[in-house]
Amino acid sequence: MNPLIIKLGGVLLDSEEALERLFSALVNYRESHQRPLVIVHGGGCVVDELMKGLNLPVKKKNGLRVTPADQIDIITGALAGTANKTLLTGMGEETSDCGRRFVSR
Repeated sequence: MNPLIIKLGGVLLDSEEALERLFSALVNYRESHQRPLVIVHGGGCVVDELMKGLNLPVKKKNGLRVTPADQIDIITGALAGTANKTLLTGMGEETSDCGRRFVSR
């Protein structure tokens, strides 16, 4: 069966309550539909905050980030480190096993 792919906006990472509700709903969905889930996350707000703290420019075109080559490693670290860890932490004890399986695949 094809997985259901869910893209989370980075702004969701700022709300522990929203993450708890989301993962509770995803566990219920997965149990009732027996369909694999794949979660991908954004993190634009995390990246913007980091860029501001480092006094680096943020360029956007039509609402999309235009990333200079010299910022790729910094942004990758923010997304793979900060944003991803926040998401994993937000899963909570009751959903962490289920969540890690579909996040880490």
